[in-house]
Amino acid sequence: MGLHTINIRRFARSCGALGRYIKKEDSFELDIEILADGIARECSKAKREVVVVEGHLSHLIPCVTQIVVLRCAPSVLCTRLRRKRWRVQKIWENVEAEAIDLILIEALEIGKPVSEIDTTNTTPDAVAGTIIKVIDGEWTSPPGRINWSEDFLNLVARKENVRKLQKKGRPLPLKDCETL
Repeated sequence: MGLHTINIRRFARSCGALGRYIKKEDSFELDIEILADGIARECSKAKREVVVVEGHLSHLIPCVTQIVVLRCAPSVLCTRLRRKRWRVQKIWENVEAEAIDLILIEALEIGKPVSEIDTTNTTPDAVAGTIIKVIDGEWTSPPGRINWSEDFLNLVARKENVRKLQKKGRPLPLKDCETL
């Protein structure tokens, strides 16, 4: 079995689905129909290969037959995005979306098979191996096992503690600086 991967961000740019940049939202407009048509063409070219569509909009592509949602504890996601130097507003949008299972719920509404994988303490290679096992039918992880409520509430509490310290002009604890 061959494996072909399509990264939605790169593919959207190359197929003309990416629109204008919206500075306020720190993102681009995207024409999902153009994107879906382009991906469908790529899938039909792939013939015997398995096509993995990678990106947070992949579940919205009609030719997708199976969905794997990668999950990460909000506190760890916050740290990862800070290290990538994402803007604070964009980090919190993503952390909140993870905390409320946004992508998982959207994926479940599609009506196709959905698995979820906790990537919090896993290497990219291990995650890739698990995805291949899901594709091959060797491993299942039904959705609904992961609950980030406590982790998210702890993160919000640390954020509030940092705000209070900042208002009083006190130094911030190092552990709070890493995650906020």
